[in-house]
Amino acid sequence: WFRNVRFPARGDEWSPTVESPPARTSEVFFDDFSDGTLDPDRWLISGKAWGGDNGGVAPDNVILVEDFDDGEPIVALRLEAHGDLYSGDLEHNGRRTRVGAAIATRDYYASGRYEVRARVAPEYGTCTAFWPFHYIDHRMGEAEYWHEPNPRRNTEIDWEFPTDLAGSDTGNFDFTKARTNSWGGQFGGEGGEHKGRKILTDKFGKPLDLAAEARDGRYHTFTIEWRSGSDLGDEAINRDDVGSVRWLLDGRLVDELHDVEFGQGNVPFRAARFWLGTWFPAAGYAGDVGWTGNPDFDTTAAHIAWVRITPFDEARDQWVDETVPNLAWAGPDEYPTPIDPIESITADINLDGRVDGGDLAILLAAWNTALVEADLDESGLVDGGDLARLLADWTM
Repeated sequence: WFRNVRFPARGDEWSPTVESPPARTSEVFFDDFSDGTLDPDRWLISGKAWGGDNGGVAPDNVILVEDFDDGEPIVALRLEAHGDLYSGDLEHNGRRTRVGAAIATRDYYASGRYEVRARVAPEYGTCTAFWPFHYIDHRMGEAEYWHEPNPRRNTEIDWEFPTDLAGSDTGNFDFTKARTNSWGGQFGGEGGEHKGRKILTDKFGKPLDLAAEARDGRYHTFTIEWRSGSDLGDEAINRDDVGSVRWLLDGRLVDELHDVEFGQGNVPFRAARFWLGTWFPAAGYAGDVGWTGNPDFDTTAAHIAWVRITPFDEARDQWVDETVPNLAWAGPDEYPTPIDPIESITADINLDGRVDGGDLAILLAAWNTALVEADLDESGLVDGGDLARLLADWTM
């Protein structure tokens, strides 16, 4: 027997999870990577593998790059994926092919609005996904262990691209189609989830091809609105305020799930880390490698412009430990090489990322005053010099 075992801290230890249970989070999370870094205090980089015959996700495939969103320069996070034709040197989990990339928030978030501004990876065979995720494997001695069919509790809400619509559409993979899944994490097992299969459309109601959009450099905003609701204090079996999940593309509703008042529903209530990634479904599907098709390409990538999480702080939210929260995360020396930050636009007075009529209205309203925000040339007075600066920075 060993007693009073101690491991003195050196001060440079690295742990992905620093609190048990996870700390409750209620502040808005936002990151646009504009400082040219991926902050290890906010983000974790995964090295895990799941989904069948693949090499998992590699930290080296997470890269910071310069890009443009709607004509404006940005720093984007590139989540690279290597297909079956990859001929490079990167190897992960003993594989060079079918290796993707994934990151997750260090903190856990429950009900809220999850927004990602992104371009998807535009090749079949890999999946671009955004998903809150929390996983429990109950142990013997815990009552939940004996719930059929197994002791797992999966909390997960997915945006995934591309896919088919299943049924008569099986195998017809397309980037105009998306998976909108949700697991409530209530009773044993992973089955019984909400399996959304939806066609994506633009603002005119026409099918929207995310691969074509990505190749043309156009970003889109993908949103999950998760409302956990409230329950009667009986481990979320009876609900007096049912929750819901809504999936939106550029503000347009794509799918919606409402929870049940009693029994096993599929609206989650446990706080989860928010994941973004490119990975390879490769367990076989309708004669293909996986449900996104065959990865007959060398290299592709998803690009992330920004991420925002706005907590709703609903009554049913719970912060509980994952069974294995610290598995296969990259160390601090494996984060992507920083790049030069994007200089802020001086004339963006209202901080919306553009210089337009909104900023002009503020400047004109402050004319001949000393309003600091509108005094762009720092002369002490809002005047023609500031107007000239604003017009020079005008967003086309």
